[in-house]
Amino acid sequence: MNDHVDIILATYNGENYVVEQLESIFNQTYSNWKIYVTDDGSTDNTINLINKFVLDKNIGNKVVILPFRDKCNKHGPAYNFSYGLSFSTSKYIMFSDQDDYWLPEKIVTQINKIKELDVTIPALSFCDASVVDNNLSVISPSFSKNEGFIWEKRLNLSNILFQNIAPGCCMIINDKLRDLFLSVPDRKLVMHDWYLIILSKSFGNVNFTHEVLMKYRQHDNNQVGATKKNNILTLVNFRKKLASSYDNHQRAKEQLIDINNNYNNYNKNKIIHRIATAMEAPFIYKIRTLLKFRVTKSSIIKTVVLYYFI
Repeated sequence: MNDHVDIILATYNGENYVVEQLESIFNQTYSNWKIYVTDDGSTDNTINLINKFVLDKNIGNKVVILPFRDKCNKHGPAYNFSYGLSFSTSKYIMFSDQDDYWLPEKIVTQINKIKELDVTIPALSFCDASVVDNNLSVISPSFSKNEGFIWEKRLNLSNILFQNIAPGCCMIINDKLRDLFLSVPDRKLVMHDWYLIILSKSFGNVNFTHEVLMKYRQHDNNQVGATKKNNILTLVNFRKKLASSYDNHQRAKEQLIDINNNYNNYNKNKIIHRIATAMEAPFIYKIRTLLKFRVTKSSIIKTVVLYYFI
């Protein structure tokens, strides 16, 4: 097996962790990879540290630091990863956060897993991760269990339209999915990984492994991450959390409508079309449609909130 893998590494003020993540990629058992670093305007030492790492390891041919995007462009992790993806040329692509840690068999295991799918059409595969703290000490041995995801039950299109079940750093995609994603120049993303898994499930195929292949680091500066359990701030800032939840549900609805409008003309997916159409209809019709397609989230409370806010 000698398939080349592009790794999209998105950075933003990641000087505390980025070298450790680069080391974990450098130490993979699979060596046919290339990293595309896409930085979102770091003001710390992130890029200097990456350059030093590349020089020290003598891997200038394996790491490309992409030109910084125009200030007029959208910023944040979703658009940062999307920008990096546009430079990819390989058959398989993976996404790397700046603060995680990959176990040595991550790349080779995920390539083998995605090859179980039909890769002549859009394909995506994802793994599990352990949730860790700043020092890589385990908080939870399984991301999926920490979030309450039973992937065998959650991996259906009706549900993932409103709740992503895997972070991008756990994913590998193929060139067909990349090309489909990039075929629409201006997308309304909540997150790139969520958008990609919806596309692949709608117009291609998806699988997963329960094998833990990386450490998913959680710290105060995470832009997105695992759910924090028993956090007193959740109670103190209940109204703020409620407002954030409403905003997230509205953005998920916009993302769904965007996918239906931009991609569904090529290969009509009836589930996306019916649910997206219902999102622009009166409230009662929305609820009937969600019930008809048995749309749920990973808990009863989250499902009730979805039905109330949508």
